[in-house]
Amino acid sequence: MAATARTGPRIPFLVAILALSIAFEEGAAASKDPVVAAITTRQVAEAGSGIARGEAETQLSEPLEAILPILQDYGRYAQFMPNFRRSRVLAQRGARARVYMEVSAAAGALTLWGQLDLRERVDGDPERRVIEAHLLEGNIDAFRAEWRLEPTADGDGTNIAFQIFVDPDLPLPSSLISRENERAARKTLEALRARVEEGLP
Repeated sequence: MAATARTGPRIPFLVAILALSIAFEEGAAASKDPVVAAITTRQVAEAGSGIARGEAETQLSEPLEAILPILQDYGRYAQFMPNFRRSRVLAQRGARARVYMEVSAAAGALTLWGQLDLRERVDGDPERRVIEAHLLEGNIDAFRAEWRLEPTADGDGTNIAFQIFVDPDLPLPSSLISRENERAARKTLEALRARVEEGLP
């Protein structure tokens, strides 16, 4: 995919709404409370694309064993993940699942959907866990996400890293979509933190 900005003779109205909603939410995020400030984010170049993936990291005081079941419960993502409308497990065998998900965008005016292949693996250290998601089919060009979890040095808490790459196939500048990927990474960790604090499975 070309690394140049996506342009066209006319940007559709819904795309303009998406651009404005991203700008509004970025402005709102400028005032951070202590919880949000504990989450660090960045954009990382994605090979073969002008769009960067978003990455976010944080530390939770709960042990890995309390957080992992929340991330493994793919069918409940719509209950707490930002902008999720639906999440349904279509098939599952062990730590691998095929999941249908719908996410709203452009202040609810657009719906992005996809069937994802999710799998869990041990990453070297048996205490370190990774959950990967790859797009199988959908109305977007590309989607990849990854959770990385490992116990803190004292073993009481969990270090969590999340990365996401979405190419929604919209005529927007690549830089704007890259910022949205970074923002999505932050919001996802904020949502997970809130879910954990609620004490829900």
